[in-house]
Amino acid sequence: MKLVVVKFADPTTFGHWAAMEDVDTSQIRVCVAAGWLVEENDKYVKVALLLSKDKNEANSWIIIPGGCVLSMDEIKEVDWDA
Repeated sequence: MKLVVVKFADPTTFGHWAAMEDVDTSQIRVCVAAGWLVEENDKYVKVALLLSKDKNEANSWIIIPGGCVLSMDEIKEVDWDA
């Protein structure tokens, strides 16, 4: 399995009345997720913070839509059997 760092654009919702100048200058938030690459395809990237030793369970994961991914860097390939 691979350890990765994913930089992504997080869609942002603002739930309050604001002047148009505030709306015009609002931006998306760029975030970073780091963890085990569980799955990667054209639609999304799935990264988990924790995996069980047998890789049958995960905890604290995020699914990032593919169109939001700005970059993904592999940190290390891990040989679980070593």
